Amino acid sequence: MCRSKILSPLAVAAIVLCSITMAPAQSKDASSGRGNWGARALSGSVAITPPQLADNDSTSITTIPIAEEEANEATAKVKGLTGTWRVAIPTSAGGLPPFNAYQTFSSDGTFTEVSDLLTTQTESPAHGVWSGKKNSYQLTFELFVFDPGTKAPAGRVRVRCAITLSPDGETFAADSVVDFITPDGEIIEGVDSGPFSGTRVKVVPISGT
Repeated sequence: MCRSKILSPLAVAAIVLCSITMAPAQSKDASSGRGNWGARALSGSVAITPPQLADNDSTSITTIPIAEEEANEATAKVKGLTGTWRVAIPTSAGGLPPFNAYQTFSSDGTFTEVSDLLTTQTESPAHGVWSGKKNSYQLTFELFVFDPGTKAPAGRVRVRCAITLSPDGETFAADSVVDFITPDGEIIEGVDSGPFSGTRVKVVPISGT
């Protein structure tokens, strides 16, 4: 995990100016239900207390018969996170609205995401990497963010996630921490956080075949 650098006065001034410039647009985003990763990172430069990105929380897994559990776990081990997931990101810890996304985990450990907010032209698709095994995974991805008014580059967002795969491998639950990376490379960690969940996208056969 990267450590945040100590911001120079110039960098602090730039971040404050960016926050002031973005404030009206952010208010508009909140009121219109737009709470994308970029809005979460640019909602403020003060870090909040993020959740601990821990391993599996056994209390969140429903108890099922041992034989069925073993069979489901075997299926999950084969599938892992590889595949495409329909993801719901609820209201964040910072109070920003929910949004939806598709996330694709490739077998080589790479990752891509597109959200239903791409038409706002405030952020790019996301790219990242993931690792883990059985039911516990780590994911880090980054994306570019843009000024809603001018569409000029405003920096980057880094999202760090801990993901728990369900025993049957068909759903997952995750915790995320959002970091903001300024145009000159300074990192502000934990500007927002929150959980999200995913459901595996499956092949749906054409009727009658």
